[in-house]
Amino acid sequence: MAAGAERNFHTLDAMRGVAALGVVCFHLRPGWFPSAYLAVDLFFVLSGFVLSHAYDRRFAGGLSWSRFFVQRLIRLWPLYTLGVALSIVVQLYQPTVPLLPAAPLQLAMLPAPGSASGLLYPLNVPGWSLFFELLINVAWGIGWRFLQGWRLGIVIGLFALVLFLTIAVHGSADIGSFWKTALEGVPRVAFSFLVGVGISRWRPRATPRQSLALAFALLAGVGACLLVGLHGEGRTTYDMLFILAASPLLVLAASFIEPPSIMLRIFRSLGLISYPIYAIHDPLLPAFNAAATRLRVSPAIEHIAFLSCVVPLALLLAVTYDPWLRRAFSNLSVLFGRAAEHWTSARI
Repeated sequence: MAAGAERNFHTLDAMRGVAALGVVCFHLRPGWFPSAYLAVDLFFVLSGFVLSHAYDRRFAGGLSWSRFFVQRLIRLWPLYTLGVALSIVVQLYQPTVPLLPAAPLQLAMLPAPGSASGLLYPLNVPGWSLFFELLINVAWGIGWRFLQGWRLGIVIGLFALVLFLTIAVHGSADIGSFWKTALEGVPRVAFSFLVGVGISRWRPRATPRQSLALAFALLAGVGACLLVGLHGEGRTTYDMLFILAASPLLVLAASFIEPPSIMLRIFRSLGLISYPIYAIHDPLLPAFNAAATRLRVSPAIEHIAFLSCVVPLALLLAVTYDPWLRRAFSNLSVLFGRAAEHWTSARI
């Protein structure tokens, strides 16, 4: 492969899958993977890296930020909305969140005010990070020409400073999912995403090295980072170090390492399940918990059953529902775009 050629980053994809599974385990039982909320920061570094790799040339070729936003919305909306729909069904049987006005807002990927929990997305908690994902995507698309070279470095540095102070004040980086910390979530998201962009642009171009040992070591490193349980000043320091240093370094290292061909299917599968499992697991948890209580099964059996169901379901959605619906929406967006161009030219 020539340096700088387009390529897939299978170790990065698998890294995202490991982090997503860590989040699921954390929500299953908070004592597991106590640092799993930091997976969100890793997700944003990965997102910045992958989007910069995929879209820098397209922006340079004239892609508009609005078209980019539509493409990102098509990418995120189908699975997220399926999660909200599942949550609505669960709420009909186990009401804990008023469905009005929450349901219409959540289906539109908008935060819902007034929930008793204070969550931005009470019907699908991970939705807060997807909302911020779209916001930073729009901001990056609009400011793409400005966010180049040293200017990107300065903006990253400023967000790093704000984030450092924010974590110091709150005592941890677990911010952004509640209304009371929503504003503080902005530097958390912006720093990690823009660092990912910087890694993509500034990393040395080199032929990736195939190494199963190194690839597995990086995946194990992600899991180990999310297993760390600390409190007080130790928690504050750890979160700062992970977000400002460890997460970017893991992504940088993984961008140079690829698994051998015999393991590609496993790494691809981890990448495929990462977003579906993140988008749908939270609404399914109350249903499984209620079933486990009714059947009087142990928590261990409940957790095994949940993972045994949600992982294959995520893989199925990744190869059927998600690509089918995204393809349909992409075709519709093209048709609407052509209709708008025709209407504009006709008026001129």
